[in-house]
Amino acid sequence: MIAGRGAHVLNQAADLRQGRSPHPRRRPPKQWVQGLIRQTWHVDGSAFAKAINNLDEETFQALYGRWDPLEPAQVAELFCASSVRWWIVGGRAARVGAPARNHEDTDVAVRINDLDELRNALSDWHLWEANSGTLRPLLPGDHLTEGCEQLWARRDAQHPWQLDLQLDRSTDEWVFKRDARIRVPWERALHTVNGIPYQRPEIALLHKAHLDRSKDWADLAAARLDPDARAWLANTLEQLGYHTWAHLARTGAGHERATHQRDKGSARDTHG
Repeated sequence: MIAGRGAHVLNQAADLRQGRSPHPRRRPPKQWVQGLIRQTWHVDGSAFAKAINNLDEETFQALYGRWDPLEPAQVAELFCASSVRWWIVGGRAARVGAPARNHEDTDVAVRINDLDELRNALSDWHLWEANSGTLRPLLPGDHLTEGCEQLWARRDAQHPWQLDLQLDRSTDEWVFKRDARIRVPWERALHTVNGIPYQRPEIALLHKAHLDRSKDWADLAAARLDPDARAWLANTLEQLGYHTWAHLARTGAGHERATHQRDKGSARDTHG
């Protein structure tokens, strides 16, 4: 069995080097899959990056290693003694105060200006750059590769990946990385729930509009937004050209679209 899997992985790797997309395989059982995190990578349009995102989860983890992500409370415990500014983003942030759903991972953002403090806080962890489908160790004293927006962390090669860290380049106020016109004060961008800092739901949902997956529609429909937050989200989505999302944000709808996408077998959800 090991030899068979190893041969398959080698064949997949050869396909990637030559820019060919691997043949799709049956998705593994749900309990085998942990940490579907690829979609936060900057996909640069290369055949390699696209092929990586098209790998089934078993092959992906056979190549890169398995995931066992920390829960938000565990992240809080890890950073409790550090000065790193961090917060939960993604689907968990979008659904704060709303009915829960299954989350394959925990998305954590940190300010890139806190990178030195982050490295000190995780000095006994191994940090790796995750960029355009490739992994590169961030060695002590080394600098980030230009354009890197994501780090993975694990104890060492014998342990699973446990932290998926998104590097936020905002400084005096939170700035939307896809359009710098969208900016709000930090106290308007984040809030604390049960001692854990989260991105506010309306901002987490703003990040989801371009992904447009079934679970993103479901998160939009489920989100608990006060009138001001709902109006801000709808107006901002309209400004960015996401007109359907803007309409649904105003009306609080979305369940029907999410159900329709799930039933017709939409593209595989891989993050958030």
